[in-house]
Amino acid sequence: MRKIVFLIFLLTFSIEIKAQKKTEKNDNKFKIQYELNYVKDTLFPNKKEKEIFTLYIDNNLSKFVSNRKLHIDSLSSKARKDNAFAMSFLANLSKIPKTNFSFEIYKNSITKEIVVIDKIIKNKYIYKDDYKNEWILTSDTLTIQNYKCQKSLLNYRGRKYEAWYTTEIPISNGPFKFQGLPGLIIKINDSKRDYSFELIGLIEDKNVNIAYPKEKDKWLISTTLKEFKKTLLSSSKNYFSQIEMSGITLNKQGKKMFGNKLSEKLKNPIELKIE
Repeated sequence: MRKIVFLIFLLTFSIEIKAQKKTEKNDNKFKIQYELNYVKDTLFPNKKEKEIFTLYIDNNLSKFVSNRKLHIDSLSSKARKDNAFAMSFLANLSKIPKTNFSFEIYKNSITKEIVVIDKIIKNKYIYKDDYKNEWILTSDTLTIQNYKCQKSLLNYRGRKYEAWYTTEIPISNGPFKFQGLPGLIIKINDSKRDYSFELIGLIEDKNVNIAYPKEKDKWLISTTLKEFKKTLLSSSKNYFSQIEMSGITLNKQGKKMFGNKLSEKLKNPIELKIE
């Protein structure tokens, strides 16, 4: 009899645990927005630019991407299906805000895996980044946007960062490739303030659903971070010929409109050193 009672207790306890985990899992879906203030060119350190990014949280998975990229991708997708819209889109292309950040960063908060999709001209590349954020926790506290935050320090690929995170939002994540703290990063900047991310919005959104990318996807070219940077550098030197090889003919006005967008990424990259 005792064995039967004990088995019933274990079964009930197991069901309750599974139900609790399921509930917790379904509750952990958010859209978090960060504003980035950054120095695009170190020759002009006082000239800063701004861009908004969204961090999508889907339980233990996340996706970090520029809002401008999302907007351009949406317009491009519509243009491929509608010829009339495509003509209008191309005619007004110069008026659409461009982004210097074409990446999509995917993170798994459990395995700490980071997968990046990035674009060079017309090709999309995918690579895994095994770099681990080795944070130095401090006892310093500060209230930012009504959140009680704690300071943490990080040496990351040639830059020294100061991050403020809050345990009031128990999401071990943040902008760009930053993760692994006991809470959500509210603000982070490097010592020179070339790059400074700060949270500007957070909403719960049950519709967030992240399709985690796979290296075997046919439309992606599998590479490594080092090889991607090499390809970016070589492509920057032959930017316009690469565009014309993709089927687009550029006159002088066209070249002026496009500029060398790849070289913009190389002037003051967020990752200065690649191990």
